[in-house]
Amino acid sequence: MAGPVGGIFLDRDGTLCENGPGYLGDPGKIVPVEGAAQVLAAMAQAGYLLFLITNQSGVGRGYFPAGSVHSCNRRLLELFGSGKIFREICVSMGTPDRPDPYRKPSPKFLLEMCVKYALEPKRCWVIGDSACDGEMAIRIGAKALLVGSCADSPPQQGSPRRVPDLPSAWALIRAEDDVPNCR
Repeated sequence: MAGPVGGIFLDRDGTLCENGPGYLGDPGKIVPVEGAAQVLAAMAQAGYLLFLITNQSGVGRGYFPAGSVHSCNRRLLELFGSGKIFREICVSMGTPDRPDPYRKPSPKFLLEMCVKYALEPKRCWVIGDSACDGEMAIRIGAKALLVGSCADSPPQQGSPRRVPDLPSAWALIRAEDDVPNCR
């Protein structure tokens, strides 16, 4: 049996679900972005291993307990209609002033998942909405796409490419990796 096509590491807030004001610690406020469930299903069907990778500094700042993050993640999976779409869910609860070793842009989660699942970083993608997502990918030689407006990261030469939304990111990955359109 052939191995995975590669890995796709997806940010949560602003990439898979709407990023409202403040910190997202209430599962009742989880709203998936349009097309996310279909895109994730197509990625998995095409043979990619999917990973959720998220910074959740609201815990480290004392705004809500770690259990709230896990409840939000479970709710997102329920809304996607699949409890097991991700191989792993990687959560950093560090803050910018008190980072843990996994806080993006650290590539520690990516490196560990690449080793654990025998993935080559150059065959992996990171999809996020923040400069730290792109920087994390670049640090290990993975490819990066930023979705949405990415207001915190002005475009620069050599920076990750930007696409308007998750379906556009998937279309670009399919084209670059020469993946047939799965139905």
